Amino acid sequence: MVIPELVDFCNLKCALCWNRNRKGSFRQMPLKTVEKVIDVFGRNENYHWYNWGEPLFYENFHEFAEIAKNVRSTISSNFSMPLTEQHFEDLAKLRQVILSLSGLTRDIYGIYHQGGNFDAVMGNVRHLVGTPVNVIVNWIRHPKNKHQEKLSQEWSFDREFGWGCVDLNCEVEEQLQEFTHPFLKGMDTYSSKIKECKIKKWVPISVDGEYLLCCASHNVGTGYTIWDNISREELVEIKSQMTLCKECMKKECWRMY
Repeated sequence: MVIPELVDFCNLKCALCWNRNRKGSFRQMPLKTVEKVIDVFGRNENYHWYNWGEPLFYENFHEFAEIAKNVRSTISSNFSMPLTEQHFEDLAKLRQVILSLSGLTRDIYGIYHQGGNFDAVMGNVRHLVGTPVNVIVNWIRHPKNKHQEKLSQEWSFDREFGWGCVDLNCEVEEQLQEFTHPFLKGMDTYSSKIKECKIKKWVPISVDGEYLLCCASHNVGTGYTIWDNISREELVEIKSQMTLCKECMKKECWRMY
């Protein structure tokens, strides 16, 4: 999986996200970098054009969709902003669009998706019903929305959307610092079924085209870019020698992801 970040910014302050106390750089990936990413990794790769940012704030989204429509492209969005008809037409060009959701009512939604506009989200979802966009709802599970989880699986606006459940996680640096939060209490955070770190083999890329250490951290660079002649295997080895990766492996924080 290749994870290029289109926009280093998000409009929300979600409860466990790094963005709750900080702001992104507002930088965006140039279209020439989008094209270079695809050129390097090929058209059979799975591209997730998001990491910690909100891709629908990408200023050149129409041009991006034209480029990305010919590869396996996915974006994830909070949908908490006004969207134009052009946005919906462009979203239909992508293989998959993920809707991040944590509540079916305004009060429950606002607990996790802090700063979000629930009415805007619902309005956009209603609009999606009449489009060919392939929508997957990622239900962000936490203790205060359990009573709506089953309802969310049955939730429909006269059209079935795909559905999946996502357990809470936070930035790996916070895990290493033994970060605590009421939402994490009683949650099955670490999976005993996971035997090895899979995300080390994923390839997160910054808006500048730099290979990042890990999608569980925000913009920790490796010092190498998509313009460098470096193989995936070499990149994994470089990551493995970085201090943050070693600390994560030692404490098995990767089980959260």
